[in-house]
Amino acid sequence: MAYALSFAPDFFWNEHDDSVLSRDTTKRPTSVEQAVAQLSAETWNRLAKEVFDCDPEYVNIETVLQKIEETNICLNLDPPVEVFIDKEGEFTVTVYDRDTD
Repeated sequence: MAYALSFAPDFFWNEHDDSVLSRDTTKRPTSVEQAVAQLSAETWNRLAKEVFDCDPEYVNIETVLQKIEETNICLNLDPPVEVFIDKEGEFTVTVYDRDTD
């Protein structure tokens, strides 16, 4: 069963912009923005061509986040949440709960 994206803004946007833009990988991205930033180059290239019908250099994180908002689908509401980038679910990102330590 699929659900609409009904989460607080911090689910979508990372609090620390500098770590997002570096595309450093983490095992547990805690925002959609961070998860999108960590897509592999291969996935990013496929996403640009198959979803946006353009070359990868014309797609940025904000464009993908806008597409996610437009698609408005996730597979579950409890973490980790699998978020669809495209309506078909060919491209998804997984967002984990923030550590409370």
